[in-house]
Amino acid sequence: MEETNKEKNLKEIIRSYILNVGILLLVFIIMDILVTTIFQIINIPMSIANIIVATLITILIFLVINKRKINKSNIAIYLISIIVTILIFILATYCIGKTFDTSCDGNFYHKTAIGLIKEGWNPLYEGSEEFCEKLDTEIENEGQFLWIDHYPKVTWNFAASIYAVTNNIESGKVITILLAISLACLTYYYLSDRLLKKWQAGLIAIAIPINPIVLSQLFTFYVDGIMGLLIYGIILFLVMIADTKFDAISSRVKWFGLAAEITLCMNIKFTGIYFAAIFSIVFYIFWLVQSIKDNRFKEVFFKTTINFIIIVIVGIGIVGASTYIKNTIEHKNPLYPIIGKDKVDIITTMQPESFGEKNRFVKLFESIFAVSENITYTSGNSPDLKIPFSIKDEEINNLAIPDTRIGGYGIFFSGILLISIITFIYSIIKIFKNNKNVFKYIIAILLGTFVTTLCMAEAWWARYSPQLYLIPILAMFGLFYIANVNKSKAKAILENVISSIVFIIMMINVCVFVYWRIEDIEVARNVKYSMYNLKEMAESRDEIEISFNNNNYYGIIFNLRDYNVKYKLTDNKESKENYAYNYQLLY
Repeated sequence: MEETNKEKNLKEIIRSYILNVGILLLVFIIMDILVTTIFQIINIPMSIANIIVATLITILIFLVINKRKINKSNIAIYLISIIVTILIFILATYCIGKTFDTSCDGNFYHKTAIGLIKEGWNPLYEGSEEFCEKLDTEIENEGQFLWIDHYPKVTWNFAASIYAVTNNIESGKVITILLAISLACLTYYYLSDRLLKKWQAGLIAIAIPINPIVLSQLFTFYVDGIMGLLIYGIILFLVMIADTKFDAISSRVKWFGLAAEITLCMNIKFTGIYFAAIFSIVFYIFWLVQSIKDNRFKEVFFKTTINFIIIVIVGIGIVGASTYIKNTIEHKNPLYPIIGKDKVDIITTMQPESFGEKNRFVKLFESIFAVSENITYTSGNSPDLKIPFSIKDEEINNLAIPDTRIGGYGIFFSGILLISIITFIYSIIKIFKNNKNVFKYIIAILLGTFVTTLCMAEAWWARYSPQLYLIPILAMFGLFYIANVNKSKAKAILENVISSIVFIIMMINVCVFVYWRIEDIEVARNVKYSMYNLKEMAESRDEIEISFNNNNYYGIIFNLRDYNVKYKLTDNKESKENYAYNYQLLY
């Protein structure tokens, strides 16, 4: 039964909302970062003004880029899109603020940096230790200052701007949710517009952001899941730029989106430069080769080269100034302290002892096909290989933390990978015969994935190689695509079924991570209760004496301040018998 014009128009309106929300969220995030960076350059401290200015600029940009489309008959679509986006932002911020980051890295330096920026620290002109001494804080860990001063700061700046509004440091974790929603919206719109049926595009749009790395770190300030989302976003915009027949958004908007994704990626963590560069270079070469065939080399070369130069200048020279430029000035090394003569080794003690004698390929293989387990150097254990799709004792428990070292992609990922490789080989051959352009896009993505994975020594640790998840995604896409062009109805049904089964298994695989996030919600309730309990105790005594249980988790100090707990931090643990904040505080 054919759709009526009214039904088609309604579906197109819904798709317009989806596209608009995806663009608005991405523009808001990058505008917030740019506003915060500019404020830091002119030495304006963090305040609620950051969010207000970023929001107004976002709305203005959105209306400007759509000015040719907006008229009296459809202006409601754009206004509703803005309202829906604001509601998504408020709801997501509220919900994530109800959870607590109890992780090591989150409380050691991520939250500490966010809290300091919110309190007025300007990382462009001042060291964190100097600021802490001036502010007379309890923070005094030199190792902590090392990472806070020299690591990329884009998530800290964004989180601090949210913190300045909510007075709840945990609400700053919302960037992961916002990027995931934006990516899902943009992926769905592009794939459903150009390459796949709507339901097929919907499954892929769900599978990409709902992945093991994002879910394992969703309630923390870890940045690996975020970087994975940005890598996928970079690839999406590169494909949209290459696909000149996709005209739902202009070339300028496509390049703006790519610039936003790359700028964020380069300033998430140092390896972000590596990932952004490799995928961009692969597509850049493809474009130049194609331009030679089209006799447009000079035009394409100058346009793309200038665009990428501008992106690098903004990403490293402006947004990344407090990291890359400052590191270069102070240490003659933009990537200090992870490379160079003063390099700090953060990997050796984090990997299984047996990995010290193995090459990166063996380590990657063992990590993928082994039992999911958090094996460190001091444990003395080695990865335990297993049959794909089998489950070993304690595997589910081993995936509770945000950075499981072995088998970090989940208990079924090895089997998913094998099925994906087989189906991908089957589909890519047919795609080559059917559509050379789509074939080129897939090969470019696959090449970038291989280079970034095989050239990275630490790719065995799942959180360091989120791009590896692109292989089952590409396998799903390949089967869906050839099903749509297959003249045999029976084969098309089979291809759709197989791809859907891969999707189902991927969703079953991430159920373990969803389970632990549900458990984290219960943990959050207990932490919140302990915060109120500490506040009442402190009020009855004027002050309560606390100590960190195992590590210097100074980030928790800002949680105590958010709940108005009057405390005194000491190193004395022997006199304390009670635990708080998921056993990380003694009092």
